Amino acid sequence: MKKKYIIIIVILLAILTCIFILKNNNSKFAGKADSVSSIKGVSISVKEYTLAHTDAVIIIKNETDSDIETGTAFSIDKEVNGKWMKLKTKHDTFWNLVSIIIPSNSSRELECNWEDIYGKLEKGTYRLVKEINSKRIAVEFKVKD
Repeated sequence: MKKKYIIIIVILLAILTCIFILKNNNSKFAGKADSVSSIKGVSISVKEYTLAHTDAVIIIKNETDSDIETGTAFSIDKEVNGKWMKLKTKHDTFWNLVSIIIPSNSSRELECNWEDIYGKLEKGTYRLVKEINSKRIAVEFKVKD
């Protein structure tokens, strides 16, 4: 009789473990986000009145004495309990390998549409990450209701 109860408990624990694993695999996050850095004289901001649940226009400002280089690719992280987490993409994403040169002492606006990549963003704090001169630079923003 005790063996039956032990077997039932083991089976129930195995089922609960599988449910927990499946639930976590359906997470919106792809893991802990990579760190970002800064480049002296280079900044990214979200253009006023352009932020939506699906896209935004960012401004990359180059206040250095040399040109900087970026591309069209970007990623989005979400702040969860004080830590940055990578958002999981809806599918594999491929980027055009376009080199965008921003001359010294100038700025450039870039439209970033993430709806096809991540879907509509829910309320929360996010950061959009771009690679500029081989360094990951970010701009934080908040999505409201």
